[in-house]
Amino acid sequence: MFRERVKFFIRLDMALDIALIVISFIVAIISRELSMYHYLGIEQLVLTFNQYSWVLLIACPFIMVSLYASGAYGPLRFKPAYLTGWIIIRSFLITVLSLIFIFFIFKIYLVSRLFLAAFGIIGSILLASKKFLEIALLKFFRQKKLNVKYIVLVGRREDFEDIIKKITQVPEYGLEIVGLVSLENNTQESENQQAGLELYHGLNGLGKILKEKVVDYILFTGYKNNEKYMEQGLLLCEEHGVEVWLAADFFHMKIAHQDIDTFFDMPVIIFRSSPKFGLKLIIKRLIDIVISSALLILSIPLLLFITAAIKLETRGPAIFTQKRTGLNGRIFTLYKFRSMVSQAEQHKQELERFNEMSGPVFKITKDPRVTKIGLVLRRMSLDELPQMYNILKGDMSLVGPRPLPDYEADKLAGWQRRRLRMRPGLTCIWQIKGRSSVDFYKWMEYDLEYVDHWTLGLDFYILFKTFFVVFSGKGAC
Repeated sequence: MFRERVKFFIRLDMALDIALIVISFIVAIISRELSMYHYLGIEQLVLTFNQYSWVLLIACPFIMVSLYASGAYGPLRFKPAYLTGWIIIRSFLITVLSLIFIFFIFKIYLVSRLFLAAFGIIGSILLASKKFLEIALLKFFRQKKLNVKYIVLVGRREDFEDIIKKITQVPEYGLEIVGLVSLENNTQESENQQAGLELYHGLNGLGKILKEKVVDYILFTGYKNNEKYMEQGLLLCEEHGVEVWLAADFFHMKIAHQDIDTFFDMPVIIFRSSPKFGLKLIIKRLIDIVISSALLILSIPLLLFITAAIKLETRGPAIFTQKRTGLNGRIFTLYKFRSMVSQAEQHKQELERFNEMSGPVFKITKDPRVTKIGLVLRRMSLDELPQMYNILKGDMSLVGPRPLPDYEADKLAGWQRRRLRMRPGLTCIWQIKGRSSVDFYKWMEYDLEYVDHWTLGLDFYILFKTFFVVFSGKGAC
């Protein structure tokens, strides 16, 4: 299938990039040897490579993940060359700067900073050159009509215009439409052209184009009211042995994306309103595990200090637990440092008339139940620190819609419940837009904006902005 061909070439592209990264690393080592010793000794070269090989094991996956997350292997491959070049330069720059930062923090002085800079420059040049060569070769092949695949569109005439536009907008895919076949009963036989392409009619027209034209693929679309003709057309294509693509356009969804899969041996059409499980979500989870475990270990002294401070000020447990609603409605136990007096939940009903938040959520700017230590913890968001354990467990993520208590989540309207299709998080768009100063319905809209447009880049942006919001104390209550 066409998608499988695209996947194959993406994998090939990634394999070539890995090879060039390794070559860049070796060339950087050779450059270092020549700059230091003015000659190239094989023994010294092998020794240096063995000393630096662990750097390659870290840098290579980091660069590939950055390239993938930036869209270097997706539709951006067909954008202007300067955009592709910038993606590559940015990926190497992020990797080199991250390595230098790590080496500085852990006081690793064995690796030359000049070597890392040379590796980044050489790698950027090699990968960018390869990408530019790919673009040039693709244009050359298409201009010369080399490896072009010929496709026929079959179905309703009203659907043809959009498909023709999509195919012509991406000539690099190498598809050329050789004809259109209308299966509509009201089509005039005298009409023989549409959008400058030959128009055929009915099953006889389909049979004629199969005999007269070179046809690699046939795309059937818009067949909801033409099941009889469609079945006969499919049998005709099967008889000729041509590959058929069946458009899954039964329903036109506003938000959900369609996908094709199999359930046991039964083909199914999937309508998905949240990100599809794949490499990007796996990377997101790995980032959650690494950062949450590191912060839990590094903050042990701070955790103990906060625990002691809470215990000294008020009676009761230092950790507050509450049932929250997580991914797809799963209930989990959320952990926070207690920032209120003991039995605060029992006094909530008395304060309901002071609620400042619309919707089912309860919030008061100057809640009388908050302790002095709790006020400091909330202002600096340190009360959320135990949630690193929730993130490590998989109940939450670093970035995602904030988890609501189960009794509040039960009151969400239908459209608001779409926020449950992503793992809840420590921070999200709502936090960086004002937190408690944002009304409930705007908060829900921000959450759905995150779910509908999620990318790894958006996560990094939110984490970056959250850092400044936390230190400013904006919107905390």
